[in-house]
Amino acid sequence: MHGYQIGRRVMLLALFSILPLIGINQSAQGQLIFDGQILDRTGAWDGYPTITFINGVHHIWWCSSHADSTGGDAVYHATKPTQLGPGGWTVHGEVVNHLLSPVATDLTCDPSLVKGDFVFESVHYAYALYYTYNTGSGGTDNAVAVAFSNNGADFEFYSDPVILPDDGFTGLYGAGASSAAWGPNVGVLNTWYYDTSHPGGGLGQVRYKSSTDGIAFTPTPSLPTSLALGFGPANFAGSPDVAYSPVLREWFAETGRLDALGPNNELILELLIIRSHDGLEPTAEWSEVGRIDTALTGQAWNVEGGLARFSDSSLYIDRNGYGYLLFGAGEEVSAGPTWRIFQVRFPVLSSPPLILDSFQHFGIFRTPGGNLGGTQTELGQRSWTAESTLVLDSSPGRITNSSGTGSHIGGFPFATSEEPAAPATYEVLLGRGGAGWGAVGLATSPTGGLFASGGAWVLVHSGQDQYEIYANGFSQIASGAVPNLNPDFNFVRLEYVQGTNRLSVAINGTTVLTSHLLSFSPAFSNASIHLASPAGGDTAGDQGVRNLRINGAPYHLFLDGFETSDMSRWSVSDP
Repeated sequence: MHGYQIGRRVMLLALFSILPLIGINQSAQGQLIFDGQILDRTGAWDGYPTITFINGVHHIWWCSSHADSTGGDAVYHATKPTQLGPGGWTVHGEVVNHLLSPVATDLTCDPSLVKGDFVFESVHYAYALYYTYNTGSGGTDNAVAVAFSNNGADFEFYSDPVILPDDGFTGLYGAGASSAAWGPNVGVLNTWYYDTSHPGGGLGQVRYKSSTDGIAFTPTPSLPTSLALGFGPANFAGSPDVAYSPVLREWFAETGRLDALGPNNELILELLIIRSHDGLEPTAEWSEVGRIDTALTGQAWNVEGGLARFSDSSLYIDRNGYGYLLFGAGEEVSAGPTWRIFQVRFPVLSSPPLILDSFQHFGIFRTPGGNLGGTQTELGQRSWTAESTLVLDSSPGRITNSSGTGSHIGGFPFATSEEPAAPATYEVLLGRGGAGWGAVGLATSPTGGLFASGGAWVLVHSGQDQYEIYANGFSQIASGAVPNLNPDFNFVRLEYVQGTNRLSVAINGTTVLTSHLLSFSPAFSNASIHLASPAGGDTAGDQGVRNLRINGAPYHLFLDGFETSDMSRWSVSDP
């Protein structure tokens, strides 16, 4: 029996004493798609994952038994360069264990990895991995520690705990199962964790702390959250995982729930996926997205999942608009090491674009007045290349010019050949401030300027209220008065069909160019924005762009939809 599992089971046994008081409120599983088991290692149990999408590769860190004969639990690492799902994982092995940790007695588990800029012993690190460790016997008296890395595999360990139970070690579970994530509170690392020193309805609570350096967390005592018993006294919420979506401006979370007793008096555990507009508030209202239970997975225990995230820790959303939760599932602990890692998908966006950027301030990656260059689009994860004068506005949701003269240019990689099944449509809101102009289009260079590198692009004059459409750099196709003129922002939609080499443009809902055949064969490699401020005509902040979006066709590698424990595992012998 693994030490951490014993410790977690000690915590769960307290539930038996309150079962007669619990009234279970059953509900539907929502729109979850069960993808089944995705990681299976012979002779090992696997659970408690954290998942991050970094430079086109999915990384997973999870908890399993320590390979050394000394026992205990350890954190493992694996990668996959293709879509999340069964198979294709390369297991790189153990990266955190009690022999490496300066604080752990015999357990290191519950990893939560976040990317940022962390300074430890005068060295900058790209990743911080938070883990639970125990100081007592049998998995009791837990706390949270941190280790830092620049590659996700080799870690340097901080020598003290970063989160302790508020009332100290009392022989109970303590504090652990933490989830760290950036959010709209710029520069603040938000952390939720389970703490048994704050009893609630016979259980512990999910508590909240924050940090600006990844090491010092405040306040003490911690703050309460509505994740603790957010759905009433029937909930067991000892395993939070939380991620913010700047696309939707919502928080998503996973939390554990006690369901019922099985036929052999065993605990049956399920997971809830929930969402909230005000997730940082202690009294935030959360709504249920879907439920992961025995009926869905066929497993008695569905425990402590991890939401898939982008590299900035925001909620990962794939091209079909799905979010993902990976979780450990299997039989009750006493049944032995039967846990494997499973996966569900849940709908987040009904009509997802290929690329989207609303230019929100987020974590340490985007700050008020900060350069757009070097950041990534909120969907599509395209990296912006931009001149230093193209910056995030002090009000979230806009990029603007930081100086009153010259050009302010930025772009990111995009080739229309990425969308062979549908026209590529590029949409943006162009501001009407100052005396200059704003332009958007497809180009051969992200910062070369649309007059030089623009393949197909649209310009809107702020002062003259005129539009101009160009192709192949400076060759004008059409011009005219801006239809349905808006005094603040005007909506521009450019559509290019690669198969027919035709361009269409609409402004404020009125088509101003219809299926125009281009006279050259373009090779677009970037989507670009170009703001121009005539000398003496503008000031900083006059120009602006909001809500950039490139639409594309969704694709589906596989769908099931049968949603039963049997049909979710169907297969054929003949291809």
